Amino acid sequence: MMYNIHGDNMIRPMTMQELKQIYVEHMMNDFPDDERKPLSVIQSRYKKKENICICYLEDGLMKGYSILESCEKNKSLLMDYFAVYPEHRNQGTGTRFLQEMKEYFQYWDALLIESETAITDQAKQRIKFYQKSGAEISGVRVHLYHVDYEILCLSLHRRIYHEEIKEIMVQIYDKIYPKPFQKFYLKWI
Repeated sequence: MMYNIHGDNMIRPMTMQELKQIYVEHMMNDFPDDERKPLSVIQSRYKKKENICICYLEDGLMKGYSILESCEKNKSLLMDYFAVYPEHRNQGTGTRFLQEMKEYFQYWDALLIESETAITDQAKQRIKFYQKSGAEISGVRVHLYHVDYEILCLSLHRRIYHEEIKEIMVQIYDKIYPKPFQKFYLKWI
């Protein structure tokens, strides 16, 4: 099922074959090893309908992808991965993709974003990008598998705040990370 929002821009669910191809051809380059789950884990969650994997197309051409985790109880999403293909970067594609996501998920309460804490210029630019699209720094921070993340919140259907954001993140992490992993690799900052 395709979801056409504005003209020829569209978001649609990925197929399993597309997920594998995107992982090999793009995710391996787009995300460092310590920030990328194994393909088998993502595929397993996809088969069980535990994550949401979407593609972004403009004029019929796939230009980006996102993989999201959901918290049904709080009707919120965690954007686990979000990327635009390199040849389409710095052209407003990511901004359009994020705007389409806001419409696509309009009945969800919020879209939460893990963004590497702003130490490097690239991390600072990434946070600014999300802020320009309406996301706010929540004040919730997490150290996850050797990386510090700032949690940003893009309100969709309703505004959510710090304590609820942390509660949602705990619920999502409980869903996707086993307790032994959390014990060694997850710390709230």
